[in-house]
Amino acid sequence: MSTQEIKKKAQLLKMLSHPTRLLILEELAKGVRCVGEIEELLQVSQANVSQHLALLRYEQVVDYHEEGNLRCYYLKKQEFVQALFNFLAKEYPTVEKSKAELKQEKAARNSCPADVPLGDGKPLLQMSEEEIKLAVAERYSQVAQNPQAKFNFPVGRKFAESVGYPPELLSSLPEGMWQSFTGAGNPQAYVDVRAGECLLDLGCGAGLDLYLYARKVGKSGRLYGLDLSEAMLSKAQANLTALGIENCHFISAPADRIPLEAGSMDIVTSNGIYNLSPNKEAVLREVFRVLKPGGRTIFSEVVLSAPLPEEVRKNINDWFRCIGGAMPEAGFLELMHRVGFVRAEVLHKERNARCGHQLAICANIKAYKP
Repeated sequence: MSTQEIKKKAQLLKMLSHPTRLLILEELAKGVRCVGEIEELLQVSQANVSQHLALLRYEQVVDYHEEGNLRCYYLKKQEFVQALFNFLAKEYPTVEKSKAELKQEKAARNSCPADVPLGDGKPLLQMSEEEIKLAVAERYSQVAQNPQAKFNFPVGRKFAESVGYPPELLSSLPEGMWQSFTGAGNPQAYVDVRAGECLLDLGCGAGLDLYLYARKVGKSGRLYGLDLSEAMLSKAQANLTALGIENCHFISAPADRIPLEAGSMDIVTSNGIYNLSPNKEAVLREVFRVLKPGGRTIFSEVVLSAPLPEEVRKNINDWFRCIGGAMPEAGFLELMHRVGFVRAEVLHKERNARCGHQLAICANIKAYKP
């Protein structure tokens, strides 16, 4: 297999690694099931089951046919699923390592600074979209697991305070919620989410923004946090659970393939996701798709006052700091209109520590789905 094929299969296996998805596949291996039956069998909420089924269907592992008002799901790749469960059923010997070996491996990891280029050292222009997404997931997993490491973009409480998150608020939250904070800015003053609404936060990170939205939507609302890094998602879930937030669902998926139904969200927000996405138009089209008619998207993003010189777009580290993938402000708004959004506008702009180039500025942007 080629490197690209291996990476695609690795992504598929990563998607299948979620325990609920495996349980769903186990049930479908026994026969056709509707969403309600799976919900009852697994004791999982219908919304949660529907999310997992949507992602499995997107990857063409399952499909459905309709019987009246019911969607009945079945396995589309039966041999593949059977081979997967055969593999999981086997017992494999473990390899014990001495303390000296483990210490040596740890020293080797710690000696590697976090700003070493990923992507096999390729120039940024030679990397495929999938390679960029894999590199982003790896780098931001490092931010989740080791936020004290050295990165070429701001991380943590000091940066959160500098963009307007109140120190007294941060002091009242679990440290894990702000230790790995690394947004483009602070969209909180502009995200006008109301009680009872459904909100999706793209690139939710460790959950700081999600928690603040949870306080606004209340128990009658629904929240969805999507992130490409499972380490970030795990951290966000732990943080929100510790704070008693029970109406938030977490989705492990790229932003250009959102496993949610069309027209299901009142509002979609984000804090620096577009410049980490190699196909911004695809992400915007997905945001447009999942919004209800009349719904809105409000987010923070680094934009440019003029196109960047090519010398600052050389490697993936330029991408991580939200510069290598940044677009001029006018071009970004034009792209939003081309996708179908109306009344796209910049609500506020200011420079912060995330704006690592003189042409860069953080903008809070809002637009509507007609």
